Amino acid sequence: MIEKITTWLTYLILFTLPWQTHLIIRQGQLSDGPWEYGTINLYGIAIVIVITFILLTISKSKKLSTFKPKTYHILLEIFLLYCLVPLPFSLFPLISIYRLSIIVIGILSVVVLSKSNIPFRHLSLAFVLGATLTGLLGIWQFFSQSTFVSSWLGLALHDPTQLGVSVIEAMAKDGVTERWLRAYGSLDHPNMFGGLMALSLIIASWLWLFRKNAKNKTEGGLLIISITILTAGTLVSFSRSAWITASVGIVILAFIFIKEKKNNWTDFSSWLGTIAIISLLIVSQYSYLFSPRLSGDTRLEQISTNERLDGLITAKTLIQEKPLFGYGLGTYTLAL
Repeated sequence: MIEKITTWLTYLILFTLPWQTHLIIRQGQLSDGPWEYGTINLYGIAIVIVITFILLTISKSKKLSTFKPKTYHILLEIFLLYCLVPLPFSLFPLISIYRLSIIVIGILSVVVLSKSNIPFRHLSLAFVLGATLTGLLGIWQFFSQSTFVSSWLGLALHDPTQLGVSVIEAMAKDGVTERWLRAYGSLDHPNMFGGLMALSLIIASWLWLFRKNAKNKTEGGLLIISITILTAGTLVSFSRSAWITASVGIVILAFIFIKEKKNNWTDFSSWLGTIAIISLLIVSQYSYLFSPRLSGDTRLEQISTNERLDGLITAKTLIQEKPLFGYGLGTYTLAL
């Protein structure tokens, strides 16, 4: 019974991973204003991960005596120890402990996935379907140029007319400069959303090209729909790193497929054709929005570049001031 519950909870973790449902425990304040990086939240996904880990530990307690740690387990322990040591030197120990707890939750999720008896392919499919759902939300955000607030789903309002919101500023064919909202999906920034879309697109493509049971029409249908949505989601995130990641992943998958001399060219053609058609449709209709991201010579692109360069210089300065222990986990903005 416990094993069945942990199995379904593991699927739930992967499916709901992109969603930010949380309860605000302590609102951060800095310089008489809200401090997001200093806010302490209780995430719904964290509760599910902890419960799953406890149940999994109970169900596998008899096998602990024969447990042999793998290399990445040891590396995770070393990394956790590295994060623990600087706690006494933190500018804000409470925030550092909170950030450390998030790292611990991440490590627990790795343990849960590695100790579950669920086939890797099934885990990947659950992750892809969850990403596809948030991809649909991101696509709707871009085409409707609107968002909505939902405390239950952990969604914030993003108004393209407001400063600080990630937008593309470009001149339309009629000569009017437009501000277009980049897709956020269910995440905190379009670059995070784009990274999720690109990674999920690569995994979905792998599931499609190397599926063992091609007669499973349900799985095949879900995958080709996911590939369609994830391709569009990657594009409307307007994340250049996501575009590069997805492109490299597609090329590598195509190379592996050809190298292994797979004979199912129908699957290969439908996969590559789907990605190409969706990309062509979106880019052709909104080419003037893609141009600034590729050229990088517009006002907002220049501001973004300068801010990143300034950030690198500032980070270098802070590292030089405290090279050994730093200022503490989660205190970078406070140190600034």
